[in-house]
Amino acid sequence: MLDDRRQSAQEKRPRGRPRGPDHAPAPSVQALDRALDMLDVIAARDGLTLGEIAAAAALPASTAHRILATLERRGYARADAESGLWSIGVGAYTVGQAFVRSRRVEALARPAMRALMAASGETVNLGVLEGREVVFLAQVECAQPLRAYFRPGRRGPAHASGIGKALLAWADPDAAARLFSGAAPERFTPATLTSLPALAQALADARARGWALDDEEHAAGMRCVAAAVFDERAEAVAGVSLSGPTVRVDDAALPRLAALTVGAADAVTRAIGGRKP
Repeated sequence: MLDDRRQSAQEKRPRGRPRGPDHAPAPSVQALDRALDMLDVIAARDGLTLGEIAAAAALPASTAHRILATLERRGYARADAESGLWSIGVGAYTVGQAFVRSRRVEALARPAMRALMAASGETVNLGVLEGREVVFLAQVECAQPLRAYFRPGRRGPAHASGIGKALLAWADPDAAARLFSGAAPERFTPATLTSLPALAQALADARARGWALDDEEHAAGMRCVAAAVFDERAEAVAGVSLSGPTVRVDDAALPRLAALTVGAADAVTRAIGGRKP
């Protein structure tokens, strides 16, 4: 009986954050809000005076000093012994690295991918570059009878895919040349770019406008629009794409679909703590 009561109590014990009526957000803790605001200020620019930090955080200097002293004791901020200027501490770096270790791009990208599918009506993919290939990590399928399908884990040619071209566009300018130095890009359709000059021009165009296009280059009758996702070093680490038949992804729809795709990729960049170049 005791074990049953103990199990029942464990089952009823709340997990995660408590939820109020209508899932209202919990009230914030003012002191913690102030400390986090100050960390944001210090992280934005190294070498700030107490007065500059207090002004940016809209706090009295005495309050700012007490918070800074606490942050310094915990290693989240540090003051230069000679200049007295404040900068971010190793404790903040340690916490940030914990996020980098734990983040899963697929999970963090899922909300933006769902929103893109809902807004575009087309299948949305997430992929990464691996050598001359793109590896598809996740997909949100649309409900259209005629639609693209890429099983997670499937590989595709980088030079003939939207994601591959979006990522190569932000790589070293000579990356494509090095990748295909041993063998020319394979042709899949009459539209496939198989010459390095043509591919280099397509990558330059993709970088300039912020999105790449697979224009029936891998499968006749299918188009794919893609944009890069960037990490905290502003390096392209993944790509978001939408794919559909040319009858729907036509020239008239392309500007709107491209803007939606770039917006989704930017949302994933923010979700993983990244920044655009």
